[in-house]
Amino acid sequence: MEKSTEAPKWDEIAMESVEVQNLWSQWATLEMKDGVLYRKMMKPDNTVNYFQLIVPRRLRQTIICQVHEMGHLGTAKHKTD
Repeated sequence: MEKSTEAPKWDEIAMESVEVQNLWSQWATLEMKDGVLYRKMMKPDNTVNYFQLIVPRRLRQTIICQVHEMGHLGTAKHKTD
């Protein structure tokens, strides 16, 4: 894949999925770091507040399950009276 800082022309993505079109509309806020796509979430003063991971649709369910399972690690189960 060719690296570019310019957004593709609409004609190039018009026939792509709605998901691709949505990402195209957010082009200015997207950034690749080590081959991973992030969305820059900005503060009102236009500085970066944090980076939001963009997870491909095909991996979302897997990641949700893994994060859910991680939430149970170290959680002490106890009975309250």
